[in-house]
Amino acid sequence: MTQAQFLADAGQRLINGVFIVSVLFPVVTTFFWAWWRSEWGWNIILLEACIAATLLPAVLLIDFGIDDITLRWIQAAALLLVGAVIIWRGVLIWRTQRAGSTRELESGRATSRAPAPPTPGMRGRFRVYWPGSPSISGHQPPGGAGACQPHDQRRGLYGPLL
Repeated sequence: MTQAQFLADAGQRLINGVFIVSVLFPVVTTFFWAWWRSEWGWNIILLEACIAATLLPAVLLIDFGIDDITLRWIQAAALLLVGAVIIWRGVLIWRTQRAGSTRELESGRATSRAPAPPTPGMRGRFRVYWPGSPSISGHQPPGGAGACQPHDQRRGLYGPLL
């Protein structure tokens, strides 16, 4: 078997596999998720349906030798709908993020001001010592220059921060 034959066979199997997963996903998820009750659910299931409709002509051609111009139009329309569903998902994400920000502001958990910029030389809760640079107190960190050490925001490694 040549590499081209292997890739052609693998491509046919992958098309069939993705088509079957796209068709079965809504059916299986219905047993444990009422997807029809939310806009997110409709979006996810519609994307699966569009993927299945896009692959349908290829599956029918590969498995049954059926090739029809009507199927090609269905494929083109389904591919266009994939793009529309992805744009819809972007709108859902934007609305969800915006609603989350509004809820945080209304509850007092967030403020309208921007967060403070990070402290130079800090990464998370570790102070980063660059090679050859002394610590704030003038001492090299344990492990030598370039070592990352746990850092307490209230105190430096070797005493209070200046």
